[in-house]
Amino acid sequence: MNFSGELLNAEKYKRLGLKELEQLYKNTIFPHLNNGIETTCELFESIRDEDKFREDGAIALSLIQEVHQLYNAHYINVTQLLTFFIEKNVNRESAVSQLTIPQLISDHHRIQDVFKTINRLSNQLGNDFQRTSLHRLAYAHINNISQDVARVFFLEEEYLFPRLFPLLQRNE
Repeated sequence: MNFSGELLNAEKYKRLGLKELEQLYKNTIFPHLNNGIETTCELFESIRDEDKFREDGAIALSLIQEVHQLYNAHYINVTQLLTFFIEKNVNRESAVSQLTIPQLISDHHRIQDVFKTINRLSNQLGNDFQRTSLHRLAYAHINNISQDVARVFFLEEEYLFPRLFPLLQRNE
């Protein structure tokens, strides 16, 4: 489930043009993360009716659904911003032109905070032997997704946003 090191290699990522980055998001990053989040939701939903699906499972399911919504919104903002500059659309009235790098970084923090809450919940349970293997698998999926999201956010903050920042300033 995790991204391969080659796929999101920092050296390769920083050499990509804006159009290539847009395609990477649309064809690889978003489908991968979206699929992982949906799979995790399905795992939690499949154990919802089991006796061992306690309050923590319901909370984790709710939180991963929140991550899904937040990440989808973030993905839309990033790809719209990339498209905005690829098409050289300098319409100042565009909602996309009002996006700022700090807003996108704020998205990162909000999503990472939800993952931290899920991790605290999972850690509190420890090696609870009453949990089923599906329950443990669902938490393992969350861990993998959180690592992939952290890698994507690192690349955005270190390579993408610094490239977009001057472009945003020119359009102010």
